[in-house]
Amino acid sequence: MTFVEAARRGFDGGDVASTLERDAGTSKTNAQRVAAAYEKIRGELERELRRHARSSAVKRLKSHACRADYVVSASANGDRREPAFHISWVLGDGSGNDERVNFMCDAEEMMHLVETLREACGASEALATR
Repeated sequence: MTFVEAARRGFDGGDVASTLERDAGTSKTNAQRVAAAYEKIRGELERELRRHARSSAVKRLKSHACRADYVVSASANGDRREPAFHISWVLGDGSGNDERVNFMCDAEEMMHLVETLREACGASEALATR
């Protein structure tokens, strides 16, 4: 584990020490020394991670649209109606060069997308509140 990863996850010195002991087999004394060093730089490291996250070149979602349709398919058992989602995102990096991303997914893919976005929002909120 690196100090950056520990700060990103919100670990305190005790978390770092126990993780080093458990996962890396580090002695308790050495784990406590490393944890003490981490605690000295933790605040500055977290501030720098937040600053970097705000200034990242990763494009941000500016707007979105979603439309649900049913795809009808004929089979020997009769017609089947399955939901299909048409999604459109507008991404921007602040320079005015917006990018439109369009894609389609089925119900299972949509549930996975929604869960992934929920996890990302939760992680972002946790980082922003530190």
